Amino acid sequence: MSRKDHQESDKKRDEILEAARALFAHFGFKKTTLEDIAEKAHLRKPTLYYYYESKEQIFSEVITREMEEFLDTLRSAVEACPSAGEQVRAFVKTRYSHFRKKKNLYSITQNAMSEIGPLVTGDRERFFEAEAEILAGVFKLGNESGEFSIDKPDVVALVAIGGLAGLDYTFWLHGKEDQIDEGIDVLLDVIIRGIAKPGR
Repeated sequence: MSRKDHQESDKKRDEILEAARALFAHFGFKKTTLEDIAEKAHLRKPTLYYYYESKEQIFSEVITREMEEFLDTLRSAVEACPSAGEQVRAFVKTRYSHFRKKKNLYSITQNAMSEIGPLVTGDRERFFEAEAEILAGVFKLGNESGEFSIDKPDVVALVAIGGLAGLDYTFWLHGKEDQIDEGIDVLLDVIIRGIAKPGR
């Protein structure tokens, strides 16, 4: 395949994913069909199969791209803060602001999550690790500045991300989204107090 052909193929994939993103946002995963995606991307369904084997594969790639965009947003929010403590708060609040928007955007309910979850397991694990790496960097910065006292920042970051993931489940899958802001503040206080250097 020539460079031009590669560019055309990449462009077509982008168009398919943008069409799918809009449809998933409007109708949710379950109600969106391959026929819908093909029509919105101005393709015949057989042509769509040339690029993607299934709706699940398309959804996974849409989520992957959005998570990459989210990680960039998360890094920018963290880097904009002057202190490690503020970076932790920015990390958590930016994370929840993003996921709240996406949860509503994709109409993700408890039933839908049970259906979608297995489709994005690998993606979820990869981005879980990427989130933990960003947060571990903040913890290490806090150690260097004297704000924090953390023996194993990488491990603590993994535990913290696990706690945040637990809040995702509690708030969104059990109908307690209205308590999310209070829950975030409580969790942040627990995290900051737990890692602060004694005497600060």
